[in-house]
Amino acid sequence: MNKIITSIFLLSFLVNFTFAQSVTPQKVSGNKYSISCANIYFEVDADFGSRITSFKADNTEILNTIATDPNQRGSTFWPSPQSVWNWPPLVNLDSKPYSVLIKGDKITFKGQIDASTQLRFYKTMYANVEDTSITIEYVIKNEKTTIQKWAPWEVTRVKATGLTVFSKESGSVTGDMASRTTENNGYIWYDQDTKNSPGTKFYCDGKGWLAHVTSDDILLLKKFPNITALQAAPSPENEIEVYTIGNDSYTELENQGAYVNIPAKDSMTWKVKWYARALPASVISQVGSQSLTNYIQKILSRSTNTATINLQDSEQFKVYPNPATTSISVLSDEKYAENVQIKISTLEGNVVIINSIKNKIENIAISKLTPGYYLYSIVAENKAIANGRLLVVR
Repeated sequence: MNKIITSIFLLSFLVNFTFAQSVTPQKVSGNKYSISCANIYFEVDADFGSRITSFKADNTEILNTIATDPNQRGSTFWPSPQSVWNWPPLVNLDSKPYSVLIKGDKITFKGQIDASTQLRFYKTMYANVEDTSITIEYVIKNEKTTIQKWAPWEVTRVKATGLTVFSKESGSVTGDMASRTTENNGYIWYDQDTKNSPGTKFYCDGKGWLAHVTSDDILLLKKFPNITALQAAPSPENEIEVYTIGNDSYTELENQGAYVNIPAKDSMTWKVKWYARALPASVISQVGSQSLTNYIQKILSRSTNTATINLQDSEQFKVYPNPATTSISVLSDEKYAENVQIKISTLEGNVVIINSIKNKIENIAISKLTPGYYLYSIVAENKAIANGRLLVVR
């Protein structure tokens, strides 16, 4: 048993080391930095306003990266309301170089002070292996000696194709593009492949998330603190805003936080989580799809309950190797040599393997699993012995 305990300790160390290596920000070309987590890839350009320039799932790009004008690419961050600064965006916040600090698995970008608003932005980004997501912490710093009032505003550009959806909380959809949306069972749908109506933008009060399915059936899901309509920046601003440029070359998926006072020389922080998922074959991407909204809600509920994930084995069982490639073995005490099952599931909770454990050492094939992160549970005589353990498949 001492050998098993020692092996478990070493396994836990190796698993944690593997995670740290896989999610640590890496410098790529120029002054760009990337974060990889399972099958997702996230890239930021420090020289271009610390703009998010790439977000991929299974090597498929989600963001608009091909526009002739660089300002129409990727995802940026602005202060709201726009009526204060009008157009163009404030360059020190939107497009000028940011300094970079990497500490552990987090990367922080520090911007320059904008002369007109006396605001400075900080952006901290990191991966979450528990639910295969990227967290972005935006900080708005008030460098003035007097109070200012602002709301945070994330602007994410995608190709003007595919399907956008979110939950409506109150009021109605407004703006000249409202007629291009459909309300169904509390959800607002915008089919970007239907372009027979006028308008370029709509506004609505949402419930803290905004999703978009690309024409490649890749889901982009953004989760952020929910606000009420009364907490939003002055009209027409709102929690959810979607803009499609007149030539239909790209769409902006925009989410805003609460409009709050920021004391002199103080700051406010706003956190957004990004998910990217290839849609399962059972999920249909069309207006009113209950399979799609159920799938989104499953991801959202999973993201709020990740504390049960454990990197260590139970005392009764050892699963090895971990990470693994083609197979794993389950070593059990004689007491649990019969009536035992191991269940392997995705981080969203979809079970992909169920295998009985009839021997003290049971070998299980995993070669058909896509490389990434999974959870496994072991049940003996209807009692969970190990629940929510992490398994890495390479």
